Amino acid sequence: MNKLKKYGLLSLSLLALGLVGCNSNGSEPSVLPSLTPSETKPSEELPTEKPSESVSIAEKYTVSFSDVEGASISLDHEDKEYEEGQRVEITITLSEGKALKEIKSEDVEISDPVTKENIVTASFVMPNKNVSFSVSVFNGHKVAKINNYDTLTFETLSLKEGDVIEDGKKAVLTVSASTNKFSASSAPRYYIEIDGTRYHPTIEGTAYVNSFSIEFTRPSKDIVINLSFAYNYIDNEKGHHVTLEENEYVSLVGYDKDQAYTSFSGKLLRQTGYKVTSVKVKIGDGEYKEQLSSYSKFNPDNLRSLYIYSITADVSIKVEGSFTGAKQISYVNLDAVSINSGYYEEATEGDVISVTYKVSPKYTLDGKPTLTGTTVPDNDYQNGYFKYTVGTEDITITFPAKENGQIEVVQNADLESYKILVNRVETNYCEAGKNFTLYPVAKEGKVVTSARVIQEDGTAGEYEDAVEDASGKLTVPLTRPKAGNCKVEVKTQDGIVITNEASDRGTLTLYRNTYLNGDQVNFYVTPESKFYTFEKLINADTQEEISTTRNGSIGYFTRPDVTSLKIKAVFSKVATISVSFDGFDSADLDSYSVSGNQSGTSYTSNLVSAEFLQGETIFVSAYLKDSVSATKALHIYKTVNGVESEVTRSFIYYQILVEKGLTKISVKVTAKE
Repeated sequence: MNKLKKYGLLSLSLLALGLVGCNSNGSEPSVLPSLTPSETKPSEELPTEKPSESVSIAEKYTVSFSDVEGASISLDHEDKEYEEGQRVEITITLSEGKALKEIKSEDVEISDPVTKENIVTASFVMPNKNVSFSVSVFNGHKVAKINNYDTLTFETLSLKEGDVIEDGKKAVLTVSASTNKFSASSAPRYYIEIDGTRYHPTIEGTAYVNSFSIEFTRPSKDIVINLSFAYNYIDNEKGHHVTLEENEYVSLVGYDKDQAYTSFSGKLLRQTGYKVTSVKVKIGDGEYKEQLSSYSKFNPDNLRSLYIYSITADVSIKVEGSFTGAKQISYVNLDAVSINSGYYEEATEGDVISVTYKVSPKYTLDGKPTLTGTTVPDNDYQNGYFKYTVGTEDITITFPAKENGQIEVVQNADLESYKILVNRVETNYCEAGKNFTLYPVAKEGKVVTSARVIQEDGTAGEYEDAVEDASGKLTVPLTRPKAGNCKVEVKTQDGIVITNEASDRGTLTLYRNTYLNGDQVNFYVTPESKFYTFEKLINADTQEEISTTRNGSIGYFTRPDVTSLKIKAVFSKVATISVSFDGFDSADLDSYSVSGNQSGTSYTSNLVSAEFLQGETIFVSAYLKDSVSATKALHIYKTVNGVESEVTRSFIYYQILVEKGLTKISVKVTAKE
């Protein structure tokens, strides 16, 4: 029904109601007017009351789950009702000794669970239907601590601190390294201690391998894993026992008290807070001799290597000292720096700790770090390093950081993305008055031409032109104001998209695809092999050559004043020479190789012929078998323009220039004269 008709019916209705409601003198009529069936209007044209305005209420769906023993499950909505598109947050609180096995639903995809202490969180997006999920748990305990005393040997572990394994089940610890460094002969020197039980790996064969595994049964408690390596020589027939005199603060790692040794290289492990004053060793009935020197003190990790060579009798080790208590080390403004090494929360009196750190781009150090509880060393802090000695008091290390101003790029519809670099580090923060660089990426068909800095008070600086860096990316060098946050405003302009048509025998790459008239267009080319070279760049539509400036594989050209441009790189084959090979299949040869120094052409077996670049050098090596070298001699020949001549060895190679007319390289084995 159109508006005009609707409003007309409404007027008539009101008029009719008025007639019904009263007569001319204001009294009620005695007879109400009526309509006969023939006068009745279609229902859709009958006047109706104006409907009241209503609010559309989004449909909600429910989330359900079953309770599980050993865990408490809750949602972020107590009524468990959600609208389509809302994120549902699941929180699972695990009972002591319980671990999450699985969160499962056939209705939605649930995010990977995140476990922190005994709290597990996960989430999903509500669909337009009801959802149910289930939770299962198991009896499990975690890996409480891993002490890797030889990180250079045991580089990667399959278990990490916090991992939970089901109680009573078989578990596997895999130890890996970047190179093949583990062997069966060294297996007794790999000490893996799990929950107080010592393991040595079993490594099959004689080859070195890059990993080994230890299988153990998971106990019903948190476990500690210790790993150490020692160059101990065990000989239970000729060797002797090594004993550490009772000391509750010191233990030996990389050591088995039941074994007998001819030499020993274990590690002493002290408890934090125990200040060692003496380490003495006695062999047989001899006297104790001091082993502790200035260069062999315990490090802050509480370790010290101990070497005992040529053990001729049983060995006794005695460690003396005093327990002074662990000194606590606390940090102020630690969010402003990342400590790469030397981070300790407690240490022992006398420990020397070297700290390397890196300041976060969000902050600037307003002076040197300060230390209380110890002597402040005179080091170059700005280089991110200092060293201190733990004294008799707890230590507080303060990094006097101040937060840098934040840089915000004003939204621009033509801007695809951007990043900000300060001292080559990507960040949105910059110290007052310091330079930063904007790396903008415009949408296709647009070019960023300039940008400017707007201060917090609204004061705007001058627009700085965009320039290309060495890689052809557009950048805008800018300077942050002296104080406060700032904004960056970007200018863009319509450009022309350059279409790069696929090339034969190579590829051409543009650093970007949209340019303004007169812009320098940078590119680089990659031939499919060294047998092809970049010849020219052409307009793919007109086939006309585009003038370029080139230096090897990189180049540039000036974008012409056109409305569209399609380019194509043309590659051509360089001069090559086919060379055949003869005699390399001789039974007298132990090994041989043939390779071109430019083309990379290389053949080491089943040589028939090969293509080489004209002008390059072929390096040939060939060796006789030991069984014939005393009676036979090896000769290398080349054939050029039908003339065969012998090639003289130069150092360990025969060098042959690939010249016009070269057709063959031959091996001949003759009897020695």
